[in-house]
Amino acid sequence: MPVVLIKRTTTCKLYVSLPEAPAGEDWLSGDIVFFDDLRNCGIVNSRPDFYHAGTTIGIARAGFNPLWRPKVVGLRRIVVP
Repeated sequence: MPVVLIKRTTTCKLYVSLPEAPAGEDWLSGDIVFFDDLRNCGIVNSRPDFYHAGTTIGIARAGFNPLWRPKVVGLRRIVVP
């Protein structure tokens, strides 16, 4: 499986350049989820959780709980050739 390195500060560029995940399709491991008006993004681990980079704690795993769910702006899929 290829490794894709993504800087935490490039959320806006990723949002406009990556294809949108098909509506109604299950979220896949590796999809990128965008939050907070594109100020933060994370990588989906599975439907109930994702990884994100925090400025104080570094890489953390979080769930799509009532704190994060309303902040979701969109979901994009990395296309691997």
